[in-house]
Amino acid sequence: MRRVLYVLVGLALAAALYYGVAAPRIALAAIERAASADDVVALAYHVDVASVRRSLLEDLGPSATAPLPSPDAGPLERMATSLGEALGVAVGTLVGNTVAELVASPEGILQLLGGVPLRPLLGGAIGRNTVAETFDRATTRYAWPPAFVLRVPTEDGDAATEFVLRPRGWVWKITGVRLPAAT
Repeated sequence: MRRVLYVLVGLALAAALYYGVAAPRIALAAIERAASADDVVALAYHVDVASVRRSLLEDLGPSATAPLPSPDAGPLERMATSLGEALGVAVGTLVGNTVAELVASPEGILQLLGGVPLRPLLGGAIGRNTVAETFDRATTRYAWPPAFVLRVPTEDGDAATEFVLRPRGWVWKITGVRLPAAT
């Protein structure tokens, strides 16, 4: 009986090790193969589009950092401040939704992994596939809550795009993209 218990504990540890350590790296290798081959269908298996879109909208959504008018401000100044805030929120929402729609798809992820700017998604010619160079520059790390992050620095190295993989059932998928902040 004790031997059976040891075997079961060993199998549980092996499954936990596989799921936590090997599975994200296996998914990342499959993503690299699909992106290198420009295979959007294979890449779509490893992208949770709804989660990617939600994470982009959270990152790119309008921020509430606009200055408030002073208490002794006149009605015209308050109206101008409110109008400016409303315009800022509208533009932020429009830009955030547009970028989220472009990136939150297997095609958008393929463009980002291939190092091709987002402009070709709007109908321009697609450049050469640079997935191999992208993955050569990339670093990986684990994060909590359980996530595996692929960090791809920009060419100048000042910022980085991060692809966040999280478990979805037994498969690890890209569930978030963090674009470099505009400086």
